[in-house]
Amino acid sequence: MTKKAETVEPFPLQPTAMFKAGVEGFLRAPIPLLLGAAITFGISVGMYLPFRDRISDNPGPPEFLVMFAGFVLAGTGAYFWFSYALDAARGNEVDLAKPFRRWERLPAQFVASFWFWAGLLIGIPMMFLPALIVLVFYAFYGFVVVDRPELGGLKALGTSVRLGDKRRIALFAIAALALLFNFIVPGLAFAIESSAVAVPIWLALLLVTTSITLVGGAALYDVLNEGLPDG
Repeated sequence: MTKKAETVEPFPLQPTAMFKAGVEGFLRAPIPLLLGAAITFGISVGMYLPFRDRISDNPGPPEFLVMFAGFVLAGTGAYFWFSYALDAARGNEVDLAKPFRRWERLPAQFVASFWFWAGLLIGIPMMFLPALIVLVFYAFYGFVVVDRPELGGLKALGTSVRLGDKRRIALFAIAALALLFNFIVPGLAFAIESSAVAVPIWLALLLVTTSITLVGGAALYDVLNEGLPDG
């Protein structure tokens, strides 16, 4: 007797429900989430600014390595942001000090961030397709590092792959919507203000929209994690 194939719901959490969860979670804990966002973006910008002229004018292997290091360190610092987002999505009290009490998870976050950004940056010059594949496969690694303290960085990446099994197209669509949301909404600042005023408004809106997106991603992570088989 042939076993009937298991039906997989492509969108176990609808994009509208993700957005609602993201907004509600952000409103519950705006300060911790904005702090996590500021840490993440601050590290990246701090690494970029001293080398911005060389990166813009004559990018080569040294400039690429500086940019790569900035993204990896920013991804490592995003551990705090992932932690706050996961608690906000779950409706828990968001304790600012919680991730600071779990410094032992930072090496796992660093390893996962290293390979995530390695794949992403290598894929960008290749018509973006490999980069998008990396994003779809490994988008949940930060939540896994926070939520599964027994796992190292590589296993966190592997668990992220398993979370999206048989839902790659749906995750690609969700990622595209998230990128549009974080591009269009902050970009409105340049349509309504002069450039001198628009930049800080754009940055403030970007911190808000990316935090909402991350909380929505945490809500999706929890739904996918419920049906994840042991392995």
